[in-house]
Amino acid sequence: MLNTNDTVKENLVQAVKEIETKSSAEIVALIKTRSGTYNDIALWTGFATLFIVFTFLMFSPFDFNVYLIYILSILAFFVGYAKVRIFDFLCFFFTPKKRLAHNAEVYARAVFQKGGIRHTTAKTGVLFYMSKFEKQVMILADRGVQNTIPAEEWEKINTSFKNIFVTKNPEEKFIEELKNCASVFAQYLPIQPDDVNELPDNLDINI
Repeated sequence: MLNTNDTVKENLVQAVKEIETKSSAEIVALIKTRSGTYNDIALWTGFATLFIVFTFLMFSPFDFNVYLIYILSILAFFVGYAKVRIFDFLCFFFTPKKRLAHNAEVYARAVFQKGGIRHTTAKTGVLFYMSKFEKQVMILADRGVQNTIPAEEWEKINTSFKNIFVTKNPEEKFIEELKNCASVFAQYLPIQPDDVNELPDNLDINI
């Protein structure tokens, strides 16, 4: 029996195949858990918690043993650090939104380069990249696609993918929106008689 991850991967590959059977576009679709590491966010949260607890103990109207101040302050650091490390929603909350978007973009562009998506013969490579922790979707297309599909169509595609994280199952919605792109690619990049699949449908790249 397939687990959830296997089912998602299988559906993702099927969505890519549906597009490529009617279009000459070379599609790569990836769903990753996260695009960056945020160890510094946990550290800063730990230090902030330590500072708050230390300040409270020092200026509290109650008397605390000096050793208790030391122990509770150190404990506060580890509690603050551990909470952010364990609970992703806290790490997401404390991380600037610009950094989340930047990390997702950097990872996507690295995949675009390393995966050879930019090296297709007709420059028709397209990457659909979803980063779950950052709640970001990046769509990168080579110039053969950018010059063929009108800007208003790209705007519609990008807008549709922006709303997937408000749903209960963003992975499922990502695959659904990917399938919805099939008609656009078929219209502007129809499949050619000598079309060759240059990129694996199940391409997976780790940076």
